[in-house]
Amino acid sequence: MEKKNIFWFIIDSVRTFRTGQDDRDRIDIMDEFSKDSIEFTNCYTSAPSSLLAAGAMFSGLPSVFVARHFNDWKFNIENISILKTLVEEHGYTSIPLINGRNAREKYKNLLSAFPSSFLPKGRYLRDYSWNNEEVTEIFEHIIKIKPFEDPFAFVFWYDCRRDPNTSKHVEKAINLIKEHGYYDDSIIAMHSDHGYPDPRTKLDESFFKGMGHDMILTDDNVKTPLFLKYPGAPSNIKINPAVGHIDILPTMFDILNIPMNKVNDYHSFKGKSLKPIIEGKEDNERCIRVDTRLQMDKDRITAYRKGDFKFIYFQDDHSSLLYDLKNDQFETQDLS
Repeated sequence: MEKKNIFWFIIDSVRTFRTGQDDRDRIDIMDEFSKDSIEFTNCYTSAPSSLLAAGAMFSGLPSVFVARHFNDWKFNIENISILKTLVEEHGYTSIPLINGRNAREKYKNLLSAFPSSFLPKGRYLRDYSWNNEEVTEIFEHIIKIKPFEDPFAFVFWYDCRRDPNTSKHVEKAINLIKEHGYYDDSIIAMHSDHGYPDPRTKLDESFFKGMGHDMILTDDNVKTPLFLKYPGAPSNIKINPAVGHIDILPTMFDILNIPMNKVNDYHSFKGKSLKPIIEGKEDNERCIRVDTRLQMDKDRITAYRKGDFKFIYFQDDHSSLLYDLKNDQFETQDLS
């Protein structure tokens, strides 16, 4: 095992591109960080909902396996490899800088609980939420006093909504990582939890009869930025084959040389390390799955994305849609 430190940045609701029309556009720090990292240009969330997406990215399993609804989680912690595994079995300290209290409570079983003693004066775990500036301020306090030994894993959760300075707050955190000497020797990931419908298409929530964006499976809503940097990895390159959030954690375990083999029962569904793709040892086009609702919910929709095509299946009435995204970017021509 190689005990590298981890800095995992999630910026809520950021698209892969810019529209110039709202606050969900790709942020500037992503362009800057891409120069030092690998950018995956076709990365997909497991669900276009923050809580469901988190269940997938923090477990390496599709959201349907680890969450039953927005506020209901069901999994056997002994059967899955997660960041908490690094804490319990490999001596890591987990510091999840999650901006919302509700999410902090939900994710503690996957990430370990945040040590309240690490917080600066005037900040509490009971705080309803921390804004982007506060997340970075808390990180600055912790990284300066560093009340723990290596190795450690920071997970940051920022939110691009209603904050035009989101990029600057994330950039400050990156600069702090550099200033304290961790930038070159750590695993650093950056992505969003899901995208958001492009306002220029008019295929928005009002078009879909008032349903929330968590029921929309267009690529602007389910494709996300993903950047990855680690010691020995190439930099300033783009990788185009489809990947998913379920691949991020297995990739980290692979970089650390830790087997992630607890979920044998779900072998064909679970995420896989991206190192073989990065190293040019694998170029197979994968099929990535996205779900809007969980197993027992009504109105559940599942999308399968592979190559230039997307197949969408409506679980209740068994209808389907098929799009050629190479020739139909806005997904308006059903080929099924």
